Amino acid sequence: SLEVEVQTIAEGLGRTHAPPMRVRPESLANGVTVINDCYNANPASLAAALDLLREGGDGRCIVVLGDMLELGDASGHLHEEAGRQAASLAPSLLCAVGEQAAAVCRGARSAGLDEDVTLAAAGHHQAAEAVAAVWRAGDTVLVKGSRGARMEEVVRLLSDKAGL
Repeated sequence: SLEVEVQTIAEGLGRTHAPPMRVRPESLANGVTVINDCYNANPASLAAALDLLREGGDGRCIVVLGDMLELGDASGHLHEEAGRQAASLAPSLLCAVGEQAAAVCRGARSAGLDEDVTLAAAGHHQAAEAVAAVWRAGDTVLVKGSRGARMEEVVRLLSDKAGL
C-alpha cells in the first residue's frame, strides 16, 4: 500500500538488530550461542521464545528462566506451565531462578523432564555454574526473565566463563 518494493523492505530488515536484551543472540568464545531475552517476560513472550528455540536448529538447548513478575494469583500455575512448555524442548538443562523456580521445575517434571536435568537455582551464580558444567560448542542457551529478575547477570557470568 506504500508502494515500497519487497526487495527494499527485505534489505532494510536485514540491517536491523534487536534492541539489547530482547531475543538477542550472542556468540560466546566457546562456540555456545546465548539468546539474551532478559528485558521482560510473560507467558506469551516465553512461549514465543521457546518456539524460536525449537525452530532454531539441530544443536542441544539449555533453558534458564527467571521469574515472570506481576502475574498475580495465577503466578504459581503459570510458572508450572512455563516448566511444562520448556520440557517439551527436551533441554539438556532447565534451570530456574527466583521465587517461582520450584514451580517451574515441578511443571517440567510433571511433563516428563528428568529430575537430573532440572535445577531450581539459589541465584544467578549457581545458574551460570550449572550451565557451564554441561554446555558444549554448538549449544544454544535461552536466558529469559522479567526485568526484576535481573537475568542479564546470568548472561554476563556465562560470557565470562566462556572466555576462560
